[in-house]
Amino acid sequence: MGRKFTLRERAALGNIVRRIRLRGGWSQARFAEFFDVQQAMVSQWEGGLRIPQTDALAHLITIAKGREASILGGVIEKKPRRRSRRAVALATVSHATTLPQNEHSVNV
Repeated sequence: MGRKFTLRERAALGNIVRRIRLRGGWSQARFAEFFDVQQAMVSQWEGGLRIPQTDALAHLITIAKGREASILGGVIEKKPRRRSRRAVALATVSHATTLPQNEHSVNV
């Protein structure tokens, strides 16, 4: 399991999230839609109260620049991997569509 983040690390991460959002010209509500979370969650990210899930951090890295991207990458390494409900649902659907054929099927 990953280690806990210090208040300083949380505040730094929150500032990065805020800078990325403002640089893109997005409101918190619009930014939240992009990550499929509520606006309050974005506010908590920016305030350092919550750390984004790993999949959200990965998306942030793609729009971050330079040092911001490397810092976010470091956060992913420290954060324990938890799959979001959306990722679990997608994996379930993917698994269901890739099940092997039954033993009675004939390959031609």
